[in-house]
Amino acid sequence: MTITSGGRRAAAPPPVTDFDPVLRLNQAAGLVGLSPKGLRALTARGEGPTAMRVGRFVMFRKSEIHRWLLSCEQPARKAQGGDHA
Repeated sequence: MTITSGGRRAAAPPPVTDFDPVLRLNQAAGLVGLSPKGLRALTARGEGPTAMRVGRFVMFRKSEIHRWLLSCEQPARKAQGGDHA
């Protein structure tokens, strides 16, 4: 418990136990195999992961990069022309 300036007891904030790492633009780009310029362009067009600005830095939550990559997955197409044995 925390005591406030009025002498009342207030609940302490819960401890941070599960923090979602944040990556800078160049780190996120390297993670997905793009150039920073390419990732910035995708994000600007609304086709990339959701970004945020922290001061002068463009940053991405690692979980958002993962979510975006999963959304890019496409099922494998079946080969046409039948079986070739």
